Amino acid sequence: MKLVVIKQKLEYLEYMKNFRSTEFKLLLRDEKSIITGISNMVISAYKILNDNIVNYVIEKGKFYSN
Repeated sequence: MKLVVIKQKLEYLEYMKNFRSTEFKLLLRDEKSIITGISNMVISAYKILNDNIVNYVIEKGKFYSN
C-alpha cells in the first residue's frame, strides 16, 4: 500500500515539474510577445510622429518661401 502511495506521489511530482516548465515557457513566450508588441507600437508611433514633423516643416517651408 505504501509503495503505491509513494509511486503516485512521484508521478504527481513529475507531472508538476513538467507542467511548471511548460507553464513557464508559455509565460516567457507571452512576455516576449508583449514586449515585441509594445516595441512595434513605439516604432509605429515614432514613424507617425516623424512623418507629421516632416510634413509640418515642409508646410511651414512653403508658407515662408511664398
